[in-house]
Amino acid sequence: MSWHALFSTLRRSPLMPLLIVGQIVIACAILCNTLFLAWQQLQPMLASPGIDGQNLLLADRISGDHSAWTDAEVNQTLAEIRALPGVIAASAGYGLPMTSGLSITWDLRYGHGRTINADGYFGRDLVKTLGIHLLAGRDFQPGDYRPMSIAFNTAPPDDAAPSGNTVKTPPAPTITPALIPIGLARQLCGGLACLGKVLRTGGDGDGEQVIGITSPLLRYQLVLAQGDAVQNAILLPRYVSKPQLFSMAIRVEPGRQAALLPAVQKILQHRLGPRLGADAEPIRVRSYAEARHASFSDNRSALYMLGGITLAVVLVTVMGVLGLSGFQVQRRQRQIGIYRALGARRRQIMSSFLGENLLLVGAASMLGMGLAWIINQLLMQHYELARLPPSWLPVGAVTAIMLGQLAVLGPARSAAGIAPAEAIRSQ
Repeated sequence: MSWHALFSTLRRSPLMPLLIVGQIVIACAILCNTLFLAWQQLQPMLASPGIDGQNLLLADRISGDHSAWTDAEVNQTLAEIRALPGVIAASAGYGLPMTSGLSITWDLRYGHGRTINADGYFGRDLVKTLGIHLLAGRDFQPGDYRPMSIAFNTAPPDDAAPSGNTVKTPPAPTITPALIPIGLARQLCGGLACLGKVLRTGGDGDGEQVIGITSPLLRYQLVLAQGDAVQNAILLPRYVSKPQLFSMAIRVEPGRQAALLPAVQKILQHRLGPRLGADAEPIRVRSYAEARHASFSDNRSALYMLGGITLAVVLVTVMGVLGLSGFQVQRRQRQIGIYRALGARRRQIMSSFLGENLLLVGAASMLGMGLAWIINQLLMQHYELARLPPSWLPVGAVTAIMLGQLAVLGPARSAAGIAPAEAIRSQ
């Protein structure tokens, strides 16, 4: 059939086409938002962590009582752990992969570019301990490090201003060395060209000089690890000093995680356990895989919910279009028979139904994209969800169009198989 015949058919029987359009508009609007939200949850799970996670042990939220541990206590604990056969390196730190003890942020800007907020990784020898790969430049030297103390019962130290479990760190008073991942380097100054550049974090003369660029490194605030911000992280030469709350990372030889985990936990409990706060949980050492699984529990729950919504929308849309299209075939048997008697081939009959569906669903998808944007604005206003990028609107529209074509395929094949004489006698 020609496009003119299609429009004529739609004008004569508008009810069923309007029902299909309404269903597709709603389906497209929901799919645009659910697919985008699902991708937000999935993106940090798919991102490269940038560390030697297979051989890493983590102790998170080591929290003391009202007095901080001394540097000697922390160093002695690390020394005993490093002395264990099979341990490659161990570091105490603030802000480590898959940990939740502290969230330390650092504002970075190169030249007159935009300011980017990055998670700060702090600890001695983290490149070696975490197994981070340097793409360019060098690691920190022993003389680069300076102390950093986080204690919640005293006035905020120079390096950090704690507020609950989140620390908003002011800029360093001088230019200090820093390591950044390649993803952040691309955002700031085009990639490897960032090597040697000074990233401003405060007034004139304050900032960090990039002395090394690492392979992709996942930020530890996973809720912010979306889009370009997945690699918003910075390593700074600060070591844990007189801490009241900190974490530890221990890198071991391949295959030694299970054997060394109890020994590491015993040392930590023996050396640091007596000073744990009354309300603090016992020190727990976990493999990186276990910590990662726990850290992504909220992402998985959100994915299951969004996946269920998407599946429900898909099933309802397919069944609805299938039923309405099948009803259309029954109503138009005589018309189909006449076309077949006049020489229309099966392929032409199928094409006419598919083309009619494409016209309806395509128009409905355009309306659905507008509705999707409105729904996203409401979600942003009431639930503080991320803005739906315009590039995601066609994703929902294309998905709806494919569902429409899939649903009408069965009725179209059924219509193409109708014999002319049988169709005319049935009327």
